[in-house]
Amino acid sequence: MLAIREAFANAGIDSQERRQDIAQSCVVRPLASLRELTAAEAHRVLKRIKETAAAMPGPEGASAWDLREEDTWIDKL
Repeated sequence: MLAIREAFANAGIDSQERRQDIAQSCVVRPLASLRELTAAEAHRVLKRIKETAAAMPGPEGASAWDLREEDTWIDKL
């Protein structure tokens, strides 16, 4: 459960409703809480969170170059 909560936080998915929608989309039964997930379902939820985060657009006008995490030699000039 901790990994799922951390994944939601890292993906910037703060809305409880959005979190529930994502988790519910990974199971074929009603889901009242993350605690009800089986291990296999939890893995599917984590995968869906990562897919959702990857599909989210970055800041307006930002390129892959702008969004890089590490400095390059040109940044150090």
